[in-house]
Amino acid sequence: MAGDWAESLAPSTVKVTYWYLAAMFKAAVLDGKVQKTPCLSIRLPKIEPEALVPLRTDVVRRLAGETWKPYRPMVVFCAATGLRSSELRGLTWDRVDFDSSMISIDRQLIGNNSSDPSWGPPKTKASRRRIHIGDHSVQVLKGLREGPQGVGGIVFHSAGRAITRHTAGEAWRHIRDIVPGAGTGWHELRHHHASQLIAGGMSPVAVAHRLGHKDATETLKTYAHLWPDDDTKAAALTDDLVRLDAPDLPLTEPTSQ
Repeated sequence: MAGDWAESLAPSTVKVTYWYLAAMFKAAVLDGKVQKTPCLSIRLPKIEPEALVPLRTDVVRRLAGETWKPYRPMVVFCAATGLRSSELRGLTWDRVDFDSSMISIDRQLIGNNSSDPSWGPPKTKASRRRIHIGDHSVQVLKGLREGPQGVGGIVFHSAGRAITRHTAGEAWRHIRDIVPGAGTGWHELRHHHASQLIAGGMSPVAVAHRLGHKDATETLKTYAHLWPDDDTKAAALTDDLVRLDAPDLPLTEPTSQ
């Protein structure tokens, strides 16, 4: 069954199709329609992950300039902080510390009621974090602080209403038609942020904290290919720690003693 599907469908499509079929047979067993499900010990095709390609900075700049106006500060701030979309949209002023140039992430926006937003716990325990923001990001926030305010103290809003996951997705689909290579959603800005940290020489542990990952292992699963290869550097660091003087170098085949 799964083998036949694999001849014409992608491995990910086979997996989703199988899940639906398995759920149907499970329901049929519970309803007494069949005695046993055939969806047991089925070997599904392996899904080979594709290496992530982060957005280039010039693409992100275009996104910030061409997206709908209420979303422009979101693009800039997300690229500078690497927040998840729900963390970004749920950021409130009481989580912004202008004196220390830091923001606190301890919850995320949930639900789809833009006039009465609600918050839930962050994605994981490690998602609770405080991160520094740069001077430009501070100025972006100060500009928003002086303008019209959003419901519930939300920093990023549209005409005072919270930006739900649906409306954020709609904005991204709009800009994707304008900017080639924009990718599939707001998480692309998070990947861009991570790639810039890695290019700047930050360690996996530091990047994991910044992004709110469980640990550096989770970070490396996604971004390991972006770290530079240190093999050449390793050779240079250890090559001449122990040296042979010129007369002792084996320039010719050694003779038997």
